[in-house]
Amino acid sequence: MKRMIEGYQKRYKTAIGKINNILVELEKQIGSQDFKMLKQVCMVDIPEQKNEQGEVVQAARQELNKQALITEARNLIVLQREERIKKGLRKRTTGRSSDRSAHRSKVKFLSARAEQAQQEEVK
Repeated sequence: MKRMIEGYQKRYKTAIGKINNILVELEKQIGSQDFKMLKQVCMVDIPEQKNEQGEVVQAARQELNKQALITEARNLIVLQREERIKKGLRKRTTGRSSDRSAHRSKVKFLSARAEQAQQEEVK
């Protein structure tokens, strides 16, 4: 039983370490200023929890949604790449064709999402 628990803890620690390493690499790529802004966007408010008597069991807190942070940071990298392409600092033909098609589809998705958000904002 003890070995099972130790094995679980070791796997858990390595998974957390891998996620943290990914976050560090993404922060290096997009810059700390933009990364801090994304972190604020990906914070989730968790309300306080009360028991049946109305006593607070767990206080309200904020928690970082790491999966959303990774996804949005990768989206930001794609947008920064597209900006460099439009400025002429990077060729559009750089990389494999599958990478280029993935980039194009991601840019289309992000621009459609931004358009939809603007339309909802107007309403």
